[in-house]
Amino acid sequence: MNNELKEKREQRLNQASYELSDEIIKVKDRLDKAHLLLEEITDEYFDEYDIKDEEDCSAIIWEFSRNAKRANIIFDYVNGAIDIIDELYAMTGKAVEEKKKNIA
Repeated sequence: MNNELKEKREQRLNQASYELSDEIIKVKDRLDKAHLLLEEITDEYFDEYDIKDEEDCSAIIWEFSRNAKRANIIFDYVNGAIDIIDELYAMTGKAVEEKKKNIA
């Protein structure tokens, strides 16, 4: 009996994963893009220059605008992912409430 319950639970989880796959792909895509840009900023800007070096200070100022734009893009990607997760979380809350009403 216990194995039967585990199998049914596994089937429900598989079905839920399948139905959420589009949203999961959207979230992963946004986070992958944000991660890539963040790696570039870290490697090409923060790890590249030393604020104590006078020559680097001018490069830091020169590169600031470009990296500020990259940071804004990252912000947009992360916020897009959060919006999708928030929407799914709200849907989950509604589904749980409906389930509770049906049980009671």
